[in-house]
Order: sequence, then structure tokens, then C-alpha cells
Amino acid sequence: EASLLRFRPKATSVDYQMAFDIPIPSLEVVMEGKTGKGTIRASVLALIHKPDGEVVGKVSRDLVREVTKAELPSLGGKDILYTEPIELPGGHYLIDTAVTDEEAAKTTVKRLSVFVNSGTEFGLSSLHLVRMVKPLPAIRNTQDPFETDSAQVVPTLADSVSPGKPIGVYFVVYPSSTSSVTPKITLQLFHDGKEIGRQALNPPKQQADGSIPMLLQISPESGKCDIVV
Repeated sequence: EASLLRFRPKATSVDYQMAFDIPIPSLEVVMEGKTGKGTIRASVLALIHKPDGEVVGKVSRDLVREVTKAELPSLGGKDILYTEPIELPGGHYLIDTAVTDEEAAKTTVKRLSVFVNSGTEFGLSSLHLVRMVKPLPAIRNTQDPFETDSAQVVPTLADSVSPGKPIGVYFVVYPSSTSSVTPKITLQLFHDGKEIGRQALNPPKQQADGSIPMLLQISPESGKCDIVV
């Protein structure tokens, strides 16, 4: 999966994260007989261009992971998640993405279309399903919107999850720096098109950069669910 995740809005641009989510079982593992270790190699690429074809941004990275023979049986449900920040001015863009399994010499491609709506500092990020929440690293990366004052959020780009388990949802609210009013945040939950819940959320204290990260858990029934914030 590949997706452009929206975060902080600005006067003339918006901060995004270009994200790739690659299931490890889809990649070929090359084992080394002498060491008993295996290597997974994947490369990701995103070319961001205007409708006339002019390229205005590029994300490119080679991803290498070593695994032991003992780890192979446990790789079934694991993924490689890679995100990279990119700032885009207002306008319409097309994004051509590619992920290559370097060991198997196979490539999968996907095209995304996005309209960047800039011109305001008050806004809301994309809504993200959460794979896991981890303790903060020793040094927090304040430029990473998935790191808060208290935790590191690991998202998933999957659009379906197993039923019967709570679902984590993460998003960031960006209040206006020119207003002293605390934003009112409301969450609506729809199931098969019918609203089944509405709740006013109590925002936590703003972080040093003024943002308000929100991490929630919901437990919807099986079926098509829509979340509106």
C-alpha cells in the first residue's frame, strides 16, 4: 500500500508524509548457507508531478532487512513501514509510486491523485488506523508527526482489520495560532451508512508546537465503518 498522509496546514503549503506499507511475506528472502541469515531487499519510489507532467518532488529509498532462519515462521503478519516527509504547495498533483522486490526482480505500481488545500493554519490531519503504539525513542524526533510527547504511533495503511478487536485511530488537530479558543472536536461513527455513535472529545494539552495529537480506541461491529471527525 502507498498513501500520501496529510498533516500540518500552512499559508502556502501543507506538510505530508509519503508512506509505504509492504507485507514482508510478499517479499523474497535470500538465505545465506554459511551464516544461516536471510536478506530482504525492497526499494520504494514516488514521483510527484503536476498534471502537465512537471516533477516537483521525489521520494526514493532502498530498504534492507536481515532475518534469521528462526525468525522466518514469525514473519507472516509483519510489514515494512516507511514514511518520509514532503511539503507541497497548494494545487493538484499526481503521484506515481513503485515498490520493487530487488531479490525477486518484481515491481508493483500505483497512481495517486491529491488536491493540496493550503491557505489556512487551522486544520486536521488525515485519520490513521494504528498498528501499534510504542514507547518514545531515547531522543524524540519533533519533526515526526507520529511521535507525541508520550508515545510513538505506528500506523497501518490497510483498509480492513480483523473484527472483534478494538481499533486504534490517530489524528492531529492544528489550532490557529491567532485564536485563544480551544477547538471543539466531535467524532461520528457510521456502520453500513447509518450513524451509530457521536461523541464530543476532550482535547489534551497542546504540545510545544501547538498541535493536539489524538489517539482513540473504538470497537465497531463487523461491516463497513466510516469515521468522521
